[in-house]
Formats: sequence, structure tokens, C-alpha cells
Amino acid sequence: MSTDTQDWFGWNGEKLAEPHAKKSDANRGLHIRSGGLKNHAVFLKQPLEGAFDLSISLEPFDGTATHGVILAENRSGMPDPSNWVAIERLPSDGHVAVRIHGVRDGQPIEIQPPRLALIEDGSSEDTLRDSIARGILFPPDDPPRLRVMRNTLGGVFHFLFSDHRLIDGEMARGWSELPTLSDRDGAAYFFGVYASDLSPNQYAVFSSPTSSPMPATDNHPSDQYFGANRRGYTWAGYHGDAVVVSFDERADWPDAKFVFWSEANYIPWWHINDHVSLTYEFVEIWGGGTVGCNEPMSDHLLRWTRAKIIESNPARVVVQWDYTLITSNYQWWNSHPSIRPTVRETFTFYPDGVGVRKVTYRPPLEDKDTHHKWGHELGEIIVSFGGGKFSHDFLTTPSLSVFDLKDERHDYSWDTSKPTGNTWTHQTEGWPAVIIQSNFKKGLASPFIAFAQDERVHEFTSPTVPIQFGSDWELNAWPGPEEFTDDAGRLDLGGFSHWPVMKQPYDSRSWIGSTVLREPRHLSLISVLSGPGGYEWPVGPKKRTFAMLIGLNNDPQSGEANARKLTRSWIYPGRVSNVTTDFEFASFDYYERAIRFRATGESSRLQFTLTPEADIHHPVIIVEDWKLATQEVKVTINGTSLSKSKYAAAIENGRLILWLDTSIRQATSIQIE
Repeated sequence: MSTDTQDWFGWNGEKLAEPHAKKSDANRGLHIRSGGLKNHAVFLKQPLEGAFDLSISLEPFDGTATHGVILAENRSGMPDPSNWVAIERLPSDGHVAVRIHGVRDGQPIEIQPPRLALIEDGSSEDTLRDSIARGILFPPDDPPRLRVMRNTLGGVFHFLFSDHRLIDGEMARGWSELPTLSDRDGAAYFFGVYASDLSPNQYAVFSSPTSSPMPATDNHPSDQYFGANRRGYTWAGYHGDAVVVSFDERADWPDAKFVFWSEANYIPWWHINDHVSLTYEFVEIWGGGTVGCNEPMSDHLLRWTRAKIIESNPARVVVQWDYTLITSNYQWWNSHPSIRPTVRETFTFYPDGVGVRKVTYRPPLEDKDTHHKWGHELGEIIVSFGGGKFSHDFLTTPSLSVFDLKDERHDYSWDTSKPTGNTWTHQTEGWPAVIIQSNFKKGLASPFIAFAQDERVHEFTSPTVPIQFGSDWELNAWPGPEEFTDDAGRLDLGGFSHWPVMKQPYDSRSWIGSTVLREPRHLSLISVLSGPGGYEWPVGPKKRTFAMLIGLNNDPQSGEANARKLTRSWIYPGRVSNVTTDFEFASFDYYERAIRFRATGESSRLQFTLTPEADIHHPVIIVEDWKLATQEVKVTINGTSLSKSKYAAAIENGRLILWLDTSIRQATSIQIE
């Protein structure tokens, strides 16, 4: 977007006017003055069509003038004074405020409250931090920015203003949002800036304009290969930074993507398609002097939540996600100056599209504490939808299935036309594994997650067995408002609109309930708790580690059998024997879904026998201190060389990582060299 005055024209609300604009010698942006008019706007000559994301910086005033950004509909090549909307910064009762206002068809637009978002003037104790604007201060050396997004998929306008605050010794910067407005299909808009109540010789300065992409779909050349990439990512017409794990034809769902996205606070999810996603959520706690949920959903400024690629090679991908458990106003348990509840989640994926979610939770314990009697959540099954979308267009019936490794199964469905009566009454304490599958319609993948409770493995995977499920609130239908009715007269489920994408201040301590269909929203289907309270923390490092198997199925019916066989393979990896000299068997690693060996001599040929307890699908072998630096290895199974297309190998930090595209159903000799 240019600040060259030749690209702009003046407008006084009724007719063309002198631009009264200049570009300063210091090239600090576009300067406009009133030219004797009370209100004066300067518009880009070229109207905007389709989706867009525009922002611009404002020169701070002495608090007496108003300036902002305006969008006016194109009427016969000129801005329409009967159809416009603006976001502006203005003085208000000794504060600086941001608001949106406008007219549609000549009538004032009705804005959802809060109509006016006050910005605190420097006091960290200001109650405005909690209630409306989440505490933003615009210092003179940091000009505020205003931003307007038009999402044509949801038919919605977003109005945002720059937000930054000092949090725990570090400045966090991002955006806060005012209420959204509906868009009019097909309309084109003139983009302008304006100022009012300027003194005759006073200029308003608008600088550093940006225009960001708003593609409708997510397509990237790397998506056809297995690996992890940091790149721009699009979902539901919104764009942002992301770590994207993609897969190829070796996965059950080759088009799958597992994504850590800035506009979802880097909370990872399965990209089901460009309009729907599913996340297993995160660790969540409550209490400790705070009110509301302590979770990474609250970290809209991305102060602590971040994702990074640890490994991305032909054999596997490892992505690490770190976050702190905070409330929406950035408080944490007991507000201790140095002890915060933190979580590190490590996701390890192999070419078959199956991964392990390893969760390491460090609770807010002081040194004198020996145990932690507050329960915590391990996750929720949450489905997110883009604006304008209905849940029944994607979820099938039953929408959720919970089953074990044999034939126990419980299904859940949601129907807004009548009370569902869903309650969690089914005990899973005796199950060796609890598998939860979300059921999507034909043509869409159905994600699953498996919790291992078998007594032989639970110290690694579920130290607080049995896994428990939350209250029944998720299991009952939450009908949305009347606007959530489709063309067939079906009223859809409601949900929550504080995440993803949305950055409005909460209207409660924990959430914003969905009231308009145009905004992205999420539904919580079921929550998973860590088990009974009073868990004795180990002496030494005070942390708790869990592991879950995750993946996608082609469809709900066949997917149940697939999830069961993969979970058995993970929990019961078999028995290792006949290991050659110069190597030793180390362990079955449930966090990496691997059989681990260690080289003890100079040989570069490992041979062993693997005897399954249950069928082992796509075994993974890791050898520490591997002696060969070359990435090329040769694999032989029962004396027959395995084709290179049937395995993937990589050397990472002196370790051989080997994934085999085969199944082991009987005692099998495996040789690697």
C-alpha cells in the first residue's frame, strides 16, 4: 500500500475536495490536515475487492483530535456517504479510546457491545485491563496501529488495534479486537484515513501501511512431502505464521496436515479441511487465586506460547510446543514471581501419519510442597469451524466414539431439537487403553487419540490412572441463537468464539459465547482429566509426564479397527532377543514409539529378533551411538533385503532413526547395517 499522495484523493463526505495531504521530507508517511473542514478523509484511488487485511500506524496526538481508518462502499466510482464503517482513536473522559461506528443505507450501524473500548493510561492496576481492552498503552515512541480485515468466506469485517504490555519482564505485542460486523457480498470498498477536530495547521500522520494476504485455501508445495516446515498458513480465509507437518502416500490420510498456527495461539490441530479443524487441546488448571481457566488459549499476545521444529528428516518429524497456564488477563497460580505452571508438549510423527503426544507438566509448586492436590485437565476434543459454517455439515452421527482394545464402545451424538441426555456414566478404569475418535462425514478424516492405562506402561503414559472424563456439560447439546439455523430449518450447536482467530476481550472470565455465525467458533465435545487428586509428586524434579497416541482414520467405521491395532502395537511392542555383539537393547520408548538400542562396540551391523505380543505395525528402531555417518542403511528381514521404498532412515546427533513400512506378526529376524 502506497503513501504517495498521487495514489490518494480527498473527500469531505459529499464531494471531492482538495487532498490536503503531503508526504513529508522524512518519508514518515502520509500527512493530512483539515483544510478548514471539521472532518476530512483521504482515500486510495483504487477500490478494494475481495478479501483483504490492511493496517496502518497513527501519529500520537496531544489527546484533542480524532483520527482513524474508514471503509466506504464504492458507488459509481466514489465513496458512498450512506454506507461506510470506521475504526478510530479518540479522546474520551481523560482516556484514549478506540471505537467502531458507521452507517449502512443511511442508518447508524448497530454495534455489539462493548461499543467503546477504553485503553488504560498507564496504571497496571486499572480495571479496564480486565474488563474491556486488556490494558494497552501507546507510548510516544510506539505509534498505535489500526487494522481492518475482510473475510469473504465468513462474510465478516474484523476491526483490530495494536496491543502491547509488559508481562513478567518482557514486552508482548499483538492485537486486540472490537466487535465484528457483517459484510455485504460483492461490495467493493474505498480505503481511507481521516482526522477530525484538527487545528488549522495541525497534520495527522499515517505511516507504515501494510497489506497482508487473505487467501481462501491453504496450498503449499511442501504439502506433498513428509516433513515439517515453518510457513504462512491459511484456515477459513485467515492467514498467519505456522509450523506445518505434512504427509505423503504412506499415511492413511495423505492430505493430512498437523498445524501449530499463530492465529490459534500455536495450539496444534489437525487441518481437516479449509473450514474445519480438530485439536486435542492442552493442560488446563483452575484456582490458585485466579478466576477462570488457566490455559494457552488466553495468550493472545503470544507471550509464552511458541512452537519450533526439533527434527524434520525422512524418518520422522519432532515439533516442540511450550506454553504457560494463564488467565485471560495474564495471571497465573498464586502470581508467584518466579514459579509459573509451564507445559512442554513434544509431538513425534512418522511417515505413516501416526504420532505420539508427550506432555510434560511442571505445576506451580514451591520447594516446600511435596504433592499437588489440584486436578488438571489433559485435554479436550475440540472442533473448530470457520465463519458461516454449520457443525452438522462436517460431523456425522454418532459424532464421538469412546472404545477400548476389544469390543467395548460408547457413542455420543448431539441434537439441538431435543435434550440429548448424554451423561458420562461408563467406567473405563479397567480398560488397558481408552481411545477417543471424532467422527467426520465421508471424505473427511476422523482423528483419534489413545490413552494407555495398562499396568505395564502407565507409569510412562498415564501416571495418574485411571484417566477420567470431565463433567457432562460438553456431552449435552448447546443450541446456538436463531441465526445458527440453516436453510433446512436445523438449529446448529453454538459454542465459543474467543478462539481461534478472534481477539476480542472476554465477556466472562473464561470465554466468549458464540452469538453470530459469521465468526469462527469452537465446540468442546469431551474433556479428559489427569486422574485422582492427591497424586504424590516424585522427589526431585516436580513434573508429571503423559503420552498419547494420535492419528487419523479414513472413516469412522473402519477407523475403529485401525485405531485399536495401532494402539495395541504401541502399548505391546513385543520382546527383543538375540541381539548381536557390540549392541544392547535399551528400552521400549513409549514417548517416541520406538525400540531403542545402544551401540557398545565398533560394529555397524545390528541384528536382533523381534517377537510380537500383538501385531506390530510400522516398527521404529533407534540406535544410540550409531557408528556410520552416512544416511544410507541396508535393512534385511528374515534374510530378505527390504526395498528402500519400504523404510525411511536418518542420522540425527549420532542416532540412527529407522521407520519400517511393514508389520511384524511372528518372531522376525531384523538386520540393519
